[in-house]
Amino acid sequence: MQTIPPTFDAYAGPYRSLGITNPLASIYAGLNYAIHR
Repeated sequence: MQTIPPTFDAYAGPYRSLGITNPLASIYAGLNYAIHR
């Protein structure tokens, strides 16, 4: 799952420090975005 940097920054929550290239952080951010949409 991929997100653009602004979306990742807004929705990665506790995994933001892992970075956008981390698979777990990207999945979390993408799912969090979809849930709050």
